[in-house]
Amino acid sequence: MAEDTIKRMCLIEEVRCSIFLIQEGLISLNQLTGSNDFYHLPLLLLASGFERLLKMIICLGNLEKYGKFPIKNKYFKGIAGHNIEKLLELVMDSVKTWNYSYKYLATKDDIDFIKENSDLKEFIELLSSFGMESRYYNINIILGSTSNKLHNPKKMFDKFCFKIIKRNQNWIDKIQYPQIDETIKEFNKYLTYLIQRLARALCRMFKSGKLGELGKSLTGINSSFLYLSDDDLYNINQDWFKK
Repeated sequence: MAEDTIKRMCLIEEVRCSIFLIQEGLISLNQLTGSNDFYHLPLLLLASGFERLLKMIICLGNLEKYGKFPIKNKYFKGIAGHNIEKLLELVMDSVKTWNYSYKYLATKDDIDFIKENSDLKEFIELLSSFGMESRYYNINIILGSTSNKLHNPKKMFDKFCFKIIKRNQNWIDKIQYPQIDETIKEFNKYLTYLIQRLARALCRMFKSGKLGELGKSLTGINSSFLYLSDDDLYNINQDWFKK
């Protein structure tokens, strides 16, 4: 089998993997409650899912523009690695050359959302920190690491969570039992909205961006996010639980 064919097959499988990881991350997120605060699993799944999806968009863009896939050390190790924030910047740089914001109202809204939503930016920063260093925080502390890049992921997640919760009136009452479970449910719903809107924006690039015929052929794989309506963004698909 030709090397290029093998690479294309691996790319298809990687896109499939990224979509499933994001789906599972959303399921795990929505299972968090006052008594189940195992934030590590949704962060792990979401960080891996978005890292993979962004890298595949970069690969498809490179294939369409130059006729070949990028070199690993140049694009993914030396420049971005596990840095989701940087990978998203690379994708957004490519989008500028597509005149993407001028194609449809939906694509303009996608780009405006990614560029301007401060909550999304903070969550992407959290995922980036987790993906690069913080997922091994406990192990690194045990081994005596003193890296300035090492941040406690629980504190980061709690800080982000409480920032959102504090926007509500009487938020102190809302974090007491028995209200805490409902408050966390509302936070999960809002974070689900941010995550699904980002995932939908990235999946739309396969259909409407300059990712070639191979990219367009993958719309069936990413359809669970691609065809989400605005009303669907706050809730996860219950069919995912039945897999």
